[in-house]
Amino acid sequence: MNSTKRLWEVKPSTICKVLGTAFDNKDVNSIAKRFKLKNHNDLVDDELAFHSAFVEYCQTENPLSRYIEKTLKRKYEAYSYKLTELDPLVILQTLRRNPEDLSVPLWAALWGVATSDGGAKYEPAFFGFVHLLEHRLVREYWKDLTSRNSNVPASKQKPEVVLELKRSLLATKRELNDLKKTNFRLQRKLISNEANFRPATNVDLTAPHITCSCNCNNKQKIVELKQMLEEERNRSKSFESEITLFRNEIDGLMAELADLSRQQNETVCGVPKATCPISSFLNGMSVAMVGGLDSLETHYKRLIESMGGKFHRHDGYCRNGDDALEDVIGQANLVVCPIEV
Repeated sequence: MNSTKRLWEVKPSTICKVLGTAFDNKDVNSIAKRFKLKNHNDLVDDELAFHSAFVEYCQTENPLSRYIEKTLKRKYEAYSYKLTELDPLVILQTLRRNPEDLSVPLWAALWGVATSDGGAKYEPAFFGFVHLLEHRLVREYWKDLTSRNSNVPASKQKPEVVLELKRSLLATKRELNDLKKTNFRLQRKLISNEANFRPATNVDLTAPHITCSCNCNNKQKIVELKQMLEEERNRSKSFESEITLFRNEIDGLMAELADLSRQQNETVCGVPKATCPISSFLNGMSVAMVGGLDSLETHYKRLIESMGGKFHRHDGYCRNGDDALEDVIGQANLVVCPIEV
């Protein structure tokens, strides 16, 4: 997989992902200062303004795009020896299943594939992988943030409980990952030992006058490694069960918080529901939500229906050309996209 494309020949969406993950705030400000770029929009922070400008400039050949391309190539040299030997499909599959096995930054993998000969057909798949990864990370981050900052008078201690559970869950996940790595190392070591100390097939080990062709100490070592491997597997299963329990408990607490929040909102209006001025606010309109928190879908539905509307929702995941998102938006009078999720 050798680089044949120039930066400005790559799709703008891929340029955005590569620059966003390859350059940190310090890099962005340094390049902006070098080319005397200024941010004149007070509503947008400098890093976003400069990043957007870089993406736009890099769609054509110019001094700025040539400089950024040169910088990327210099940074890419440390990983090119590994990525040039891999097929783009292998890189994509590794990112999806075992990203730690790739041992290179995400931007380097994107850059290597996007600039390779024939890599264009893989760009949408790589963009989709990064796009959904961003959704998952932001969703988890915001879910954790809202759990910490939630303030429900009827259950003041619940956010702290959820936060503690999440911390415990993260610690358990880290420990589980360590166990998986240990498990993998033990398996490789076991396979290596079995290959090195396998007895000869043409030797009759039952004959009293012939000694064992393999070292008995190594046999004992193999037995011990197998026992260690089995113990690690059992520990992994135990931790997976605990993680499932933690997740179920977190989902239950989130649902309870949503219900308490709904009850609190219903008491804000000082008149009965039948005469509440917002009870017919939507007047039969169809409201579609794209995204949002899955655990709060029931709460969203009740809120819209309490104002006289019809609720539809798409979770934001595009599944192999499914037209569900288009169908949901097509029948809606109003589309809501919670941008912070």
